[in-house]
Amino acid sequence: MSLTLALSGACGSGSGVADTEDRRQVEGLVVEVVDRNIDQVETLRVKDGEGRVWTFTTEDYLGITPSHLREHQLFGERVVVVYRAEKGRYGDRLVALEINDPPD
Repeated sequence: MSLTLALSGACGSGSGVADTEDRRQVEGLVVEVVDRNIDQVETLRVKDGEGRVWTFTTEDYLGITPSHLREHQLFGERVVVVYRAEKGRYGDRLVALEINDPPD
């Protein structure tokens, strides 16, 4: 799976966030990548067009490596993160389901 962030224009709001039933998406710049191992992302932070920083966790390999996400961070290339929100004992968490390049 990969994380996907939605384009602001595509979702009709300036926030860069699009919602579906259980899956939501955000588009933005990679701020931080914490790897679980060479192939998996533990934590991903993305800044959307309004300056909000979103923090995502993952549960499995998403088809994109931490090193590839660091390239996006280095070159200022946006990503699209598809995620679900979960309620937990210590608050809400955002679980990335997909991470992709935004459509042109």
